[in-house]
Amino acid sequence: PAPEATTARPGTPGSSKIARAAVSVIAALGGYFGVQYVLGSHASLPDELAGAQRMTDAGSKEFESYLAAEGDRYGVDAEGGVDGSSVGPQFFVILVDAAAVETTDQLFDALVTGFAQAGAEVDEQGKTSGRREESEYRCVSAEAGGSTAVACMWRNDRNVGIVLEVPGSLKGTRRLLWTVHDTVLG
Repeated sequence: PAPEATTARPGTPGSSKIARAAVSVIAALGGYFGVQYVLGSHASLPDELAGAQRMTDAGSKEFESYLAAEGDRYGVDAEGGVDGSSVGPQFFVILVDAAAVETTDQLFDALVTGFAQAGAEVDEQGKTSGRREESEYRCVSAEAGGSTAVACMWRNDRNVGIVLEVPGSLKGTRRLLWTVHDTVLG
């Protein structure tokens, strides 16, 4: 079972539900990845992203361990991180360093399914998508526990990344996605 998140930001009801949604997302995406490791150097998450530090509390470490175990289960290099400050988490990042055999839309549908299975109300009409250089992206917002969460993902021929921000906005989280993308992939 998915770990219960204990990294709720004070005054942000539903953070645990959002964290469970992020964990559900990697489980939903896991079945889509074939064992297609990228040979050579592997992308990884740094200790600081977009000015936020990687959190090291027990709940964040449990999230990271769970994602690594899910990656092992499906034979891919998966890494997760929770970034924020002493106040609490600002965003969650999932990086799968493997080529997906499915399309961007199929992966995005799995992301939306993960949100919905975790009990979030997904804004189907507010989805955004596009392309930036060799990466396609998709973003969606959802309501859970009185907060708006936004998840954005990129997919290219080598990897898939997901950024989940609570609270978030489509425009702001999409900017954050590209900051994470550019930092992780160089």
